[in-house]
Amino acid sequence: MAAVAAGYIRLNYTPSGGALIYIDLKVWAIKGMDDPEWFEFFPAITNSYLDGTKDTQFTSFRRKVRVDLGVILDRANRIAVLYWLLDNDRTLDYGVAGVGAGAETEKPFVPQFTEYENEWVFDTLLARRFVLELDESAVLTSFPTA
Repeated sequence: MAAVAAGYIRLNYTPSGGALIYIDLKVWAIKGMDDPEWFEFFPAITNSYLDGTKDTQFTSFRRKVRVDLGVILDRANRIAVLYWLLDNDRTLDYGVAGVGAGAETEKPFVPQFTEYENEWVFDTLLARRFVLELDESAVLTSFPTA
């Protein structure tokens, strides 16, 4: 399987224990993947003391990522996004352009929410826009360099 190109994202999933399936989709915008823009601290412990002071016990973080896939015209690709969200072993590959070019591969992510609705741009069913909000499955202690 060829590496994913810069500006694209590859959704990898295995439906019903079958063979690995992947789909490459053009990304309009991505937030939080290649720059520390949106993240969650772990463990989420904040201590408040009787004298009014506070401190934290954060040791790591997880990326929160918003992927704007734009309008997906092909119904088969829209269904693939659904199956990717359904798969419990879903991963994604992300192509990075420019300085520090490379890619992150087979990164496990989980949906932030248990329901999903696409957006109909200009209220037309011909322009179904997909924006995925994801949490990285693992916690990290350093930001990925790829």
